[in-house]
Amino acid sequence: MHQAKLAQEVLGEEFGGALVADFYVAYNFYEGVKQRCWVHLGRDLKALVEKNPHLPKTAAWVESVMGVYHRAKDSVDQEHTELECSRLKTGFESELLELCRQS
Repeated sequence: MHQAKLAQEVLGEEFGGALVADFYVAYNFYEGVKQRCWVHLGRDLKALVEKNPHLPKTAAWVESVMGVYHRAKDSVDQEHTELECSRLKTGFESELLELCRQS
C-alpha cells in the first residue's frame, strides 16, 4: 500500500487537527496545520552543521533556531496567563520566521 494512502487511512476522514509528525513524505498529503517534530528537525540541523564545518554562518543560524526552540520549551514550565502565552507564541514564531528569511 502506498505510504500516503496508509497515513490517510490511519488519520481517518474526520481528522482536522494539527498534524504533528516527522518529515516523512507520506504526511505531505495533509493540507491542514502541520507541526514538524523538533527532535527530528534538531537532528537534521545538527547533521547540516557537521557536514558543513566550513560554513560558520550556518552553524550560527542553527544555534539561533535551536535557541528559540529551547526558550520556547522552557517557557512552558512557567505559569502564564492565556494572553501571555499567546504573546510568547507569536514572539517565538516571529523570531523563527525572521531567521528563515535570513537563510
